Amino acid sequence: MLDEDVARAMMERADLQPLVPFPGVDHPWLCIHTPCGSETSPSYTNIKRGQGGCTPCGDRILADLFRMPEDEARKLMLAQGLEPLEPYVNTRTPWRSRHTCGKVVSPTLGNVAQGFGICRYCNSTFPYDGPAIVYLAADSKALKIGIANPGGSRISVHQALGWRLKWQVNVPTGDAAYALEQSVLKWWRKTLNATPVYTPADMPQWGSTETVSWDAVTAAEVLEYVVDLAQSLDLECTPKPTDEIDTRPQRPASNRSIGRTRRARGTSTDLTLF
Repeated sequence: MLDEDVARAMMERADLQPLVPFPGVDHPWLCIHTPCGSETSPSYTNIKRGQGGCTPCGDRILADLFRMPEDEARKLMLAQGLEPLEPYVNTRTPWRSRHTCGKVVSPTLGNVAQGFGICRYCNSTFPYDGPAIVYLAADSKALKIGIANPGGSRISVHQALGWRLKWQVNVPTGDAAYALEQSVLKWWRKTLNATPVYTPADMPQWGSTETVSWDAVTAAEVLEYVVDLAQSLDLECTPKPTDEIDTRPQRPASNRSIGRTRRARGTSTDLTLF
């Protein structure tokens, strides 16, 4: 059997610091890749063959090797009316740019090269730079947060499928509506640890990932969260709750815990209004 000191010496020459005893030549060996600090588990045999010991670093090396030159990347953006405002990273990273309409957007080069995702202000029916709505709809199992065009049919589509509108908040721009919606979702997922109730197959109209159980939060609490956040950002908002804001159809009273109307929410310090 190979001496462990010999095996460790070879791993260290490859910038790998073993964290556990030598497991054998063909078994994964938990190490720290000292240049980047990542944990990795290459085998002694693969390192001896000259293979890299750190997958993230290997991916970055390949990405740099095949990375499009920045001058060519900029030409592609300019051809679509986008003036980059920061250095190019790669085809998958949002690239902050100014569109010919004057708005600042952050499409990826990969999307731009395929001809879509160029400017949400010019190529979307949702009014990112005009008045918009944040709304909450509900059925007997779930609440659904969403954003809508004041003159659109999004809410009525949900209502036609049995969902009830619990409240809506009118805000100055779709950018603000989107930011508020994303903050609510982060609150649900990160602070309340609440997962979506439905799958796309359950909600073919759209919005399954924007659902949460009634047992996690109430409609009134979500409205309070949105209004508080909008006011903290100096956003004009007009809340319009319904008379049955916290009525849950066919909801057994025993399913809800008592005395939890004020819950830990966390703060949304990284909220961005585009």
